[in-house]
Amino acid sequence: MVIGNATTPFTLYDQNNEIGVGGGNIITDYGGGSYNSYGILGAYQNQLKIVNNSLTGGTADAFQYCISYSTSNEASGEIAWNTMSAPGTSSTSSLYGIHCDAGEGGTSNTISIHDNTILNCTSSGAMNLIYYGSNANTVNIYNNTINGATGNGVKQGIFAQPSTINNGSLNVYNNEISNLTSGNVKLYGIVAGGYTSSNIYLNSLHDCSSNGNSVYGISSTSSGAYNWNVYRNDIYNLASNNGANANSFVYGIYQQGGSATTATINNNFISDLKASVSTANPAICGLNLTIGSTYDINYNTIFLNSSGTAGSFSVIAVRIGSATTTLRNNIIVNVSHTRSTTGKTVCFQRVGGTGNGLSTYSANSNNNNFYAGTPGTKNLIYSGGTNGISSTIEEFKALASQRIHNPLVKIHIFKMTP
Repeated sequence: MVIGNATTPFTLYDQNNEIGVGGGNIITDYGGGSYNSYGILGAYQNQLKIVNNSLTGGTADAFQYCISYSTSNEASGEIAWNTMSAPGTSSTSSLYGIHCDAGEGGTSNTISIHDNTILNCTSSGAMNLIYYGSNANTVNIYNNTINGATGNGVKQGIFAQPSTINNGSLNVYNNEISNLTSGNVKLYGIVAGGYTSSNIYLNSLHDCSSNGNSVYGISSTSSGAYNWNVYRNDIYNLASNNGANANSFVYGIYQQGGSATTATINNNFISDLKASVSTANPAICGLNLTIGSTYDINYNTIFLNSSGTAGSFSVIAVRIGSATTTLRNNIIVNVSHTRSTTGKTVCFQRVGGTGNGLSTYSANSNNNNFYAGTPGTKNLIYSGGTNGISSTIEEFKALASQRIHNPLVKIHIFKMTP
């Protein structure tokens, strides 16, 4: 089904077309051969609605798009309440559940992608289950369910990240992503950022794995200055089963890029991250934030209890670069098992800097509960800088000096489900 044939300017677009509003369509077995295939394609549209449709794709040897809203600069639109699957794709080309690059250059437009269900997709190529690749002024991606995706290619549950910083707002919330599996390639749960106001919250990401590469829960790789607000997300049971690429790792929340980024990471639950045969150091991080300028990290719960076979196997609960950092009211428990003196189990690590690495650790930091198992050379509350090492709460309090106003409490027993 194809809608639209007008060209720019924006005023010549088709306006207010609707697909499925009066009754959803059932579309099956589209695609085949060496041509790109589309279940529903809208182009040169404004205020397009694609809702209430059911799509099941067939086998294709080229790009396959269940739903695509494309080539519509400055446009608004809505993609909602659709159900789709692509169980039979065998191509090495990409598969998209929902593909949208409408809205480019808009200053007051809105793209909304919500309440869709994407199930049981298979492809030997890259797979993007929900992909937004433009920069409308406001982008809302919420209440979507993504469950079941297998194949050898790179997997991205939700991607929403413009190529340049956008002064509008991005809101990715209340989505559930589960049971994604990739081959010897990376797997990304949610990649979202690059808007002046980037908000990723109330998402559940779990039971995802790569059989030969790294796994990222929630991440952003945008360059430039933006506010990255990540809060009230549940991230658990992510695994890199390594194999072909032993230097793989698993990160719960990862920010890479954007040296002027201000990140606020609050009220997230992160647990059960695994990379059992990884030789990377660290192999696992609950939070890995090393590029931005300011980090405010509050009320998060991180519980890691992993084990690895490599001598360098290390697990870091919170890994922070040299940016100004505030940690308050977090529960951080890391009782992972390492096998040699080069592997470490660490609650809090600073990367870069000199001395003890705490010169940019804010005086507002307090009330954190750290536990890293039995204190020793491999089980550390803190490591950082060139000489900052603390295996006990008391050592860390002394090292941090006036930057801790209230005592840290050791956690000896921990049992929690998201």
